[in-house]
Amino acid sequence: MKHSFIIKLTIISMSFAMMSDSVVVPLVSQIFATYPEASAFSQNFIISGTALMMTMVSLLSGKLAQHFSKKDLLIVGFSLFAIAGIVSGLVNNIVMLSVCRGLTGVAMGLISPLALGLISELYTDIKERSGIIGVYNGMMAAFGAAMSIAAGYIAVTNWQAAFFINAIAIPVLILTIVFLPRTPPEKQVNHDSIKVDAPIREKIPALKLTAISVSAFFMNTLYCVIFYCIALYITDRNLGDSSVIGILSSLGTLGSFSIGMIFSVIYMRTKRFSPTIFFILLAASYFVLSLPVGIIPVGLACVVGGACYGMSYSYYIVEISEVMPAHAVSIGMAIITSVIGVSMFLAPYVISVYESIFNLHSISETFLYIAITLLTCGTLSLILSLRERKLLITSSLE
Repeated sequence: MKHSFIIKLTIISMSFAMMSDSVVVPLVSQIFATYPEASAFSQNFIISGTALMMTMVSLLSGKLAQHFSKKDLLIVGFSLFAIAGIVSGLVNNIVMLSVCRGLTGVAMGLISPLALGLISELYTDIKERSGIIGVYNGMMAAFGAAMSIAAGYIAVTNWQAAFFINAIAIPVLILTIVFLPRTPPEKQVNHDSIKVDAPIREKIPALKLTAISVSAFFMNTLYCVIFYCIALYITDRNLGDSSVIGILSSLGTLGSFSIGMIFSVIYMRTKRFSPTIFFILLAASYFVLSLPVGIIPVGLACVVGGACYGMSYSYYIVEISEVMPAHAVSIGMAIITSVIGVSMFLAPYVISVYESIFNLHSISETFLYIAITLLTCGTLSLILSLRERKLLITSSLE
């Protein structure tokens, strides 16, 4: 079924919500300086607490999509996002800021799995769907880059005002209300002329879903370390101020944007070997960051790392849309979104964990150990992919 350009534009514009944390990344050092009395948990919650809330609500949104139209749920999500995001720039104490950030995460938890589920519902051809998901992810990165750069420059004079960037939710809300088709709840959807709430349903492939989720957890957790901690890394290395941090953050999202625009082509060629590629390339990026290099190699490492993240995000979403039965697509998207949310929430704590286990004393040393971890993941992925290909070849010959 063909869908109009304005519907595609509306769906793709929703991707900005997942990049709300791009506004916060350049502000980390200033938030810590403004609230030095706050506990480490409170400080980290402002940075990645949205991911924790998104995780919990994502699972609920998948269930809600069984009973309510995705359009109605998305309207609620963007309304909440606009209010919480804008109010974040008006409050002047850490408790209220934490509450607003938490509500922003609730909105993200509603929006992300529903938008991705809508793509799977409206675009059934794998090539077209992977293309839309790639563009969705690419534009998510583009939004993130623009938001990060803008926040970095605004933060030079007033870091709280950077939160007003979240007002972009208002035009997206209007597009959703006016142009998005009202699809029926998933329990009422027919798939290939068979009602999904019929007595016989295709079972959810638990093993495949688990494998995809575990891979996504490690990839996202380790990538988000540099995403969230780029400000601490730049400050520790004395490479620049908040404007430089904003630019470097945007380079990562530039890499994601670039890979998203061509993801469909890459995916159709690499498929099961995609995880091996992005794990190993991200390991190389962290290895560069562990060295005493200048701003240009750091920038290149950020671009490559962002491209790896963009490729991995699109890959996991496409894989979920492929393995999940029609009646459970939103549930699958909710699960993978929750996994990504958990990994984003845990990412700021990874440095402390590595420092404690390996007795490390600098963020650069930690990045070397993260590179080794990623290389191990890439090697395991290659072994499993080769094993899967061998099994497929063997079964085809029988």
